[in-house]
This record gives sequence, structure tokens and C-alpha cells, in this order.
Amino acid sequence: MIGFAFTIIPAGLTMDLVHDREIKARYMLRLNGVGFHIYFSSYLIMMIGLYMVSYIGLLIIVAAFGVKSLIIPQAFGALALLYFLYMPAAILFSAVMSYMFDKSETARQFYPNLVTTLGFITYTIVALVDMLVEGSDVNPAQILHIILTIIFPPYIPFGLMYYINKVYLECSIFNTCDNLSASDYMTTEIIVLFVVTVVSIPTWYLMLRVADSIKLGGSWQSALWMKSPRKTYNLDQLQENGVGVSEGEDDDVKQERENVAAALQDTSSTSPVLIYDLGKTYKKDTGKSNPCKRNKESEQFCAVKNVSFEVKQSQVFGLLGPNGAGKTTTLSIMTAEESASWGKVQICGENIQSSLSSVFEVMGYCPQHDALWQNITVAEHIAGYAEIRGIRRDQVKLLVDMYVKGLEIEEHKDKKSKDCSGGTKRKLSYILSMLGQPRVVLLDEPSTGMDPKSKRFLWNSILSSFQDERSAILTTHSMEEADALCSSIGILVRGSMRCIGPIQHLKNKYGRGYTLEVKVKPNRAPVSISNASSPSHVISAEKGNSIIKQVQQKVIETFPNATLDEQFEERLIYKVPQTDVMSLALIFEMLEKIKSDGLVDEYALSQTTLEQVFLQFARQQEEEDDKEENGDIVSHIS
Repeated sequence: MIGFAFTIIPAGLTMDLVHDREIKARYMLRLNGVGFHIYFSSYLIMMIGLYMVSYIGLLIIVAAFGVKSLIIPQAFGALALLYFLYMPAAILFSAVMSYMFDKSETARQFYPNLVTTLGFITYTIVALVDMLVEGSDVNPAQILHIILTIIFPPYIPFGLMYYINKVYLECSIFNTCDNLSASDYMTTEIIVLFVVTVVSIPTWYLMLRVADSIKLGGSWQSALWMKSPRKTYNLDQLQENGVGVSEGEDDDVKQERENVAAALQDTSSTSPVLIYDLGKTYKKDTGKSNPCKRNKESEQFCAVKNVSFEVKQSQVFGLLGPNGAGKTTTLSIMTAEESASWGKVQICGENIQSSLSSVFEVMGYCPQHDALWQNITVAEHIAGYAEIRGIRRDQVKLLVDMYVKGLEIEEHKDKKSKDCSGGTKRKLSYILSMLGQPRVVLLDEPSTGMDPKSKRFLWNSILSSFQDERSAILTTHSMEEADALCSSIGILVRGSMRCIGPIQHLKNKYGRGYTLEVKVKPNRAPVSISNASSPSHVISAEKGNSIIKQVQQKVIETFPNATLDEQFEERLIYKVPQTDVMSLALIFEMLEKIKSDGLVDEYALSQTTLEQVFLQFARQQEEEDDKEENGDIVSHIS
């Protein structure tokens, strides 16, 4: 029972680590400056404190029940000392094993049962082998005991109990229990348990560092304080694999790549964010894909393909695109949550090659999915992260009050995050990303679920915050938000940057000029089809059609290259190219004349919106996805 207790307790305690990674809280803490040593040292101290309660309780139970083999002072001392040393080793081992799981619920159901069962099975095997082959020159039980002690720490509590009981059993047979000394308990097997337990503490701590680095997008070399092998970008090699720069690439995208390459070579560049030819591939399973490499051995899905862009000081850069275009993947690479397959990410002059980079201390991140602890209140979240960011305690309360008042979540301040609405959680995530005035902030759809008033406060906060040396990257599905906040945007389609530049430039380049909406006088337009058989309607219809033709003729005279995009009842919608609009004053003068002639009731002339430009590229992704899906179906049939 004691062996089971000392095995299952650390296994259960470390499940919180899986939960932290599952909700992305571990990533958020890292980005806020909580490095590996701080995170796990504090965690180890807390876990040992909790473990100590159980440890003392079990020793009291052993003494209270008077188990003869264990209450002998020398045996009790060996038991107490080894189990005390075993605490940090067991917690570190369980922490390493927690990286086998991505879901805390799975880990909670599976891992404690696994280690206790295997611990008991290995103990049983050692005991049986020891009894069956006792007296031989080579002791296989001892060899097995040493191996299990080294590679499987959960065996240690069971092994100690077995060999302490064995010492007592042997002395009982020869009636020498009254003469037992400490040296009698220093058998080879028990000494091995002590030595391996002590040595395993730094060993498992180092293995934990490696596992954590790899899980967070780093490498085992960086975890061991070694230089990580840098991924190099070879354009010729990538083109052979079908990953090179796309044919017919947009001139602005090509120019942006050249600008970034020049900025990377320029030591005087002040741009806080430089992304050059960034690429990320995954192994292709099923469904829609964007192939980066096709051969007999493998087929890959290209989530990000040769993306380059620069974010300058005091700039809010909009990274737009349909779902699945690669926006969140790009941000994940920038935060080292994912590793890049190729390319370069430089933030504040430092290349991001490892999750251990110190540059994350000057970054803020509002993830797409809220990384919040369920049982911590809104105010506690803000206060905790504020202190992590180095904000003085006497200012923390003022900061909490300022943000909760501005975003109108005062009534939710003392609520646990699990009891908050989705909009309140998004507000909290935004607040956490802005604490400490980081130089670069990544905002992944920050306004989702917010009411209009809170959204307006958020917009004002963003516009006022990113000045001087501070910059931000914003992803959003709201074109109104992008238009209001971003000075420059890039649109991703199937992992590739299809256009980039100032918003007005993109409207002029990709928009179809202007949209003209004309409403013919209602009493002179055709009426409903239900009265089409009446003579009066026939006359009215003919007259209405005549008026529409006159309006169409006037529009073509005014805008020679205009095209009728939509017609519904008396409404006519035209697409007018930029070349037809030489002077807005003359255009409105002509439209007013048409109106004064009694042909139209009202009209509206508007420039192409950012949303229309975005939808144009979104349709491209849908068409390319459909084309590839149909191609896959044909290939399967053939």
C-alpha cells in the first residue's frame, strides 16, 4: 500500500502541467518572461510542499500501525530518507512523462493507473525472480532491480519496501532482529536505490528541459545549451520540390521580399519585425491540401509558403485571409509555438530559432483561443501577469481598475474565467497581451465576441498604444476593423501572400474602381409580375423598360467602360472602372443632371471597399480548393 501511495501521488500532481499546455497557458507564461527554470522550479517547490503533507501522513500511519519490519529505527530511517529524496525525482519523472499527453483528461485517466500498475508488476517480477533463483552465483534479480531503478523511477518505492522487508525476514529466520544495525540495511540493492535516486534528480530535470523545449517549438540542442542547427533557405532546392516562388507573383509581394532581404542585411534597420520567405509544411493526411512536395515517399501540406513582410515602428500591420490561409500558423511560428520548415523570423533584431529566446520578453500575444485558467478570476489574471511583467505592486490595482472599467467588465472582475462569457474572455486576453507595454504585440482576432462599445474602446486603445517604437500584427475577419486600425495589410491565400501594401493602394489596384447604384423612379419602373396581364400594366411596363434603357444609355455615356453587375426591380448596380472617373466633381454633376431629368429617384457612387478586395481573394481560395479537390477525385477514380 505504501508503495502504491508514493507512486500515485506525484503522478496525480503533475497532471496540471498537461492542462497548462492544453489551454496554451504555458506558452503565454513563456511569452511573458517566465522561462523554463522559473516555471518548473516554482512548480517543483509547490508540488514538494503538497507531497510533503502526504509523506508525513504516511510515515505517521506506518508508525501508528506498528508494522514490525518498518518500525525498527534503522528501517524507518532508511524508508523516511529515501522517500524524501524520491519526492523531487518522482515529480520530475512524472513531469517528463506528461509530455506524452496533449489532453489533461486523457492523462488523468491513463497515467496514474499506468505507473502504479507497472510499478507493482515490476516489483512482483523482481520478487519472484529473487525467490526462484536465490543462491546462484549470478543474481538476475539484483541485475533486474538495478536496471528498473535506473530507467523506471515508479519502481523505487516498491523496490525499497521489498528489500527492507527482506532484511527483516532474514533476521527473523535467524533470530537476530534485536542486533540489527544501520549497516545491515546498506545492502547493494538499497544503496543502488539511494544513489540512483540522487543522481536521477538532475538527470530528469535535464530531460524535462529537453522535452519542454521540443514541445514548445525549440530543439534539443538549444535545451542543452548547444548551438541549434540553423535552417537555411535554398531557393533552387525548394523549387525542385515545388515550393519556390509562384509564377506570376504580385509585384508588390516580390518587392516586399526584396525590401525585407535588404533590411536583414542593414544593421541600421529599425523595423521590429522582419519575416523572410517563411514556410511551414505538415505531413498530408486526407482532405484538401496545398502540396509543397510530392514524391513516392511522402506528400506534404504547405500551411505557409514563402511569406515575407516587414512591420515598421508605430505600425499596425493587418494579416488577413480566409480560414485556413495560414494566419495563425504564421503567428505560432513567430512565438516559437511551431517551428518553421524554412525561412527567417527576426524580432527586435533577434532571430527566433528557439522557444528559449529572450526576445519574447518584449512581445505580447493575444491568441485566437483564450489561454486562461478556469478557476482564476479576471482580476487575479491581470494582477498575476502584471507582476510577471515587472509592474510594481502599488500600480497593479490601478491597472486592473483602468482596464476593467475601459472594457466595461467591472461586474465580472471577481468572476472565475470559466463563468465568463466569450466576449469577456476575449477582453481579458487582450488586456494580458498589452501589459507592460511590449514593443511587438500579436493580436489574433482580438475583438471576437465584443459588443460595439467595447470594440470601439479596443480600437482606440490600439490606435493610441502603437506609437513611437511599438508595433502590432493584427489578424481579423472584420474588414471594418482592419480599415480602421491598419496602415498596411497583407492577404494570405492558401499559405501564400497574394497582395501587400497600404489599404488605399490595394483598393486602387485590386478593386474594380467604383460602384454606382441607381434607383429608377418607382412609378415609372416595371411593377410586379402578378399584374402583367392587365392592359395598364403592359403600358406601364413598356414605359418602365424605356426609362431603364434611357438610364442605361446615360450611364454608358457617362462611364463608357461601366458594366451592369446586378439588376433588381428598379435598382441598377454598375461596376465603374477607375479610368472612367477622372473628376468626381464632373461625375456628380452628370449624375445630378440625370436625376433632374426625372429618370432616377436616387443614386450612390462609392469606391471599392476593403471587404470587396478581400472577398475577391477569398473566392480565389475557394476556387483553388475546389479545383484541387476535383483533381484528387479524378486521380482516385483513374
